[in-house]
Amino acid sequence: MPILPGYYDPDKKYDYVYLAFGAGVQSSALLLMCNKKELREKYNVPLPSIAWFADTQGEPYWVYDQFSELQ
Repeated sequence: MPILPGYYDPDKKYDYVYLAFGAGVQSSALLLMCNKKELREKYNVPLPSIAWFADTQGEPYWVYDQFSELQ
């Protein structure tokens, strides 16, 4: 698979890989995908070193429920 500029390159040495985690649908799906080796390899997605959740204190209740489930 060709590497596009700005995408993860498995041959490059990274210090850390971060996941900006908002606990919504997209970032939750990406977090779950990152934890499955076969999906990481298929879609060229790195395993994050850390998932960063910025709590604005204004999210709907289901976001906090989902965050708790995914911790």
